[in-house]
Amino acid sequence: MIVKRVEHPSIVLQVSAWQLVIGSLPLLVGAAFPTAGWYWLVQRHDVGRLSLFLFLVPIFGLAIATLTFGERVGPLEGLGVFATLAGIALIAIDSWHTPEARDPAGARPREGTRQEAAV
Repeated sequence: MIVKRVEHPSIVLQVSAWQLVIGSLPLLVGAAFPTAGWYWLVQRHDVGRLSLFLFLVPIFGLAIATLTFGERVGPLEGLGVFATLAGIALIAIDSWHTPEARDPAGARPREGTRQEAAV
């Protein structure tokens, strides 16, 4: 809209460039920072347990749409949220009580191995 009102071509280029820069800033918050956070978590925790929380992405999307755009959550969506949260809770509780899930084979290097020296 702004570009249509500007008559000089070099100003059009500058306005377009600034629109691209300012428009890409939300991508840092929405994509780059969460990705960096994911890799930080993967370095410190078991990937199998972390991947369980990826099922929360649609729930956060629904919550953001509700808060931002005023979308209404119907009974079917509410049932889906409940089923997802119940499934995550059941798997998390079950894996917490299973000793192999807390310390899976290969998660810690054995004594006398080369991996132990690197840690």
